[in-house]
Amino acid sequence: MCVGDGETYVIPIEVAETRYGIIVDRYALDTSAEAGAGLHQGGRGCIRDYRAAVDLTLTATFGRHKYVPWGVEGGREGSRNEVRIFHHDGREVVLGKCARYPLKRGEVARLVTGTGGGWGSPIEAVIEDVRNGYISLEQARQDYGVELDPNSI
Repeated sequence: MCVGDGETYVIPIEVAETRYGIIVDRYALDTSAEAGAGLHQGGRGCIRDYRAAVDLTLTATFGRHKYVPWGVEGGREGSRNEVRIFHHDGREVVLGKCARYPLKRGEVARLVTGTGGGWGSPIEAVIEDVRNGYISLEQARQDYGVELDPNSI
């Protein structure tokens, strides 16, 4: 799994907490973002919440923050990479890159890797899935952008 840069290793939570003055509150696949819909759906990103155990500074660089991964041959676009900072005073700051960003003890840095773009038009597959009861008309519209007439299915 590539998180951040292609040459970045996924450090075990216990090692990161022991060495870096952080507590890992969350490390999971991102099921809230819509992966690029398509005949072949784009891959899921992941979310990592790092709570500062001490005052520290954060440096992070995420490409694809401004421009999301595109879909191909009728597939829909994916979502962007981002760093979300949750401050004690309720502020939420969203960044693509930061250098030496100050975090106070107890504040959270959420690193979110984007979802991939989809490949291929999903329309025929969506129609079949609705006919077979795998997805609803609302899911077809919301998730795939396919408006279907319920009387023609």
